Amino acid sequence: MKSMNNTCLEVLPSLLDKTKNQSIRKAWKGELNPLADPEIMMDTDTYGGSGKGRKGWDCIKDKPKYQVGDKVNLFWNKESKDTHFCPLCGKGINSKKCMEEYPIDWYDFNKLLGTVEITEVFEIEMRKEIKLNHNHYTLSLNPPTDTIHLLEFQEDKVGETLAKRDGFSSTEQMFKYFNKEFDLSQSRKFHVTRWKWI
Repeated sequence: MKSMNNTCLEVLPSLLDKTKNQSIRKAWKGELNPLADPEIMMDTDTYGGSGKGRKGWDCIKDKPKYQVGDKVNLFWNKESKDTHFCPLCGKGINSKKCMEEYPIDWYDFNKLLGTVEITEVFEIEMRKEIKLNHNHYTLSLNPPTDTIHLLEFQEDKVGETLAKRDGFSSTEQMFKYFNKEFDLSQSRKFHVTRWKWI
């Protein structure tokens, strides 16, 4: 059975109460060389195969790991030697710091969070631009005809739905997380995988 690892503390509460029913994962393998020519990056299929082998390009488009109908085990910090974790900080219960900070009404959870069945897989694209000294995020659902520009992304229903289903408290929190992890100053494609808990 396939597995999916989770380590994002922001979405841990929604994993534990099983309201999280989606995951957004990068749609490329490897990494971009920061010295790569932006024109080369933009004329490929956003991390697509045609860029492979070009000078400064260490990244190729990746196929979705999960398909509709797949049954998948969800894990928290699968690579950790710990098997049980704190629901507040996400650290293994062997962490003395965690035990000292949360001794009252403290409970732990197993790294195997449960099993899900994949119901939907699609692609999105995210990008950050600076306009009038403010961050402006753009979210595109593929095919490209479904582009939504999030000028006021807090009020955007599509962005809000993506954020909530993924376990983030707001669209802003989701974009900030992905910008921190993947630098959205370059347009980035992601696979969105949705599921039902079984």
